Amino acid sequence: MIFHLRSTHLSPLSSAVAIAFVGVFAAPAARAEKLLVPKAFPTIQEAVTAAAVGDEIVISSGIYNEDVLAEAKQGITIRAAGNVRVRGSASSDGALFLKNCVDVTVKGIRFEQTPSTAVRIEGGSGIRVEVCKLINPGGDGIAVVGSSDAVLKSCFIDGAANDGIEIHQSPNALVTSCRIEDSGVHGVRHEGSTGLLLEKSKIVRAALDGVSLSAQSSTTSVQCAVRQCAIQDCGRDGIALRGTNNTIEKNVILKAGDDGIEFDSSFNSTGNSLLKNTVVKSALQSISIHGTANTAAENKVLQSSDDGIIVSGAGQHVLSKNVVANPRFHGIRVISTTTACTLTSNVCTSAGTNGFFIQGDSTTLTANKAFGADQNGFAVTSTLNIVSSNSASGSGVFDLNDTSGGGNIYTSNKFKTSNIPL
Repeated sequence: MIFHLRSTHLSPLSSAVAIAFVGVFAAPAARAEKLLVPKAFPTIQEAVTAAAVGDEIVISSGIYNEDVLAEAKQGITIRAAGNVRVRGSASSDGALFLKNCVDVTVKGIRFEQTPSTAVRIEGGSGIRVEVCKLINPGGDGIAVVGSSDAVLKSCFIDGAANDGIEIHQSPNALVTSCRIEDSGVHGVRHEGSTGLLLEKSKIVRAALDGVSLSAQSSTTSVQCAVRQCAIQDCGRDGIALRGTNNTIEKNVILKAGDDGIEFDSSFNSTGNSLLKNTVVKSALQSISIHGTANTAAENKVLQSSDDGIIVSGAGQHVLSKNVVANPRFHGIRVISTTTACTLTSNVCTSAGTNGFFIQGDSTTLTANKAFGADQNGFAVTSTLNIVSSNSASGSGVFDLNDTSGGGNIYTSNKFKTSNIPL
């Protein structure tokens, strides 16, 4: 039997496809490698320098006296396998400096007694620092500068000479499940960018503010959130805020050296929300709101050494369902230059002076309650206020004491004792 072979002619396009098909299977893809320190690389720096996309640098137990620079690296992981302790030298850039890197992860390393900042992230995006310990750094614990989408997770920072964590001009940073103790300046300082989420973290004994969102700076924090954090024994404010459209929610703030939560009075902060926070034993006000059109709802304020909640600025603030107990002076105070605020369903108990002290004009008070104020349940010194369906009892002087001279509207209130101008 004879077989006749037919010649086959491929078109140029078919030839190109066939060559590409063969090429795909002929050239094996680059494999991610594990770079072992010190087995294969004597220093962390040598491994970082050699690393390519997808590589994992695995560091064995030991003390590493070096500063490490990772510049323009992408998609690598640097992790500890055992008790890895990095002690930087005199570099001002940090014991670990991640410069213009993308999608780099650092995990499980202990940085101790570094002369400057322990970890500095500058430029780039998508950097993750997880389960690291940063002990007694000579600068910041972790500094993030001009880098987007950084993630700091489950880190412990103790005794930083400056800020525990500094985030500067770095949008969409996430700080979650971290513990920060004994910072020389702020626990967490955020300045000049948007989208920070600080959550489920504990901040203890910061020398100044536990959390500073652009406070006392020339920048602002925008659309940031601080949620479910515990902040205790800070030298100044628990949370200090300068910015717009930020959310402070479900935090517990204990024994702040000044205010529990304070809006920077040098800036017209607007559209911020304080929700379901608990503030206990602040040295000054528990909550100090300044600016325009901010909201405070369902917060609990206990044992302030000054006023429970003070409201200032241009006005139009909304306070609802807050509970204030045992303030040294007033429960909720609206100061004289602040107008058109709305107070609904708030409760003040055992105020050292007045339960509600209304000094600002055009305030609307509805369904608020005051119990056991040493002086007045409601004290009103301003005009054009609308006061309806409120109640007070057990007041030392009057349940309602209006010394404005007139011009307020009272409807359906329950006051046993009152002083209202004719």
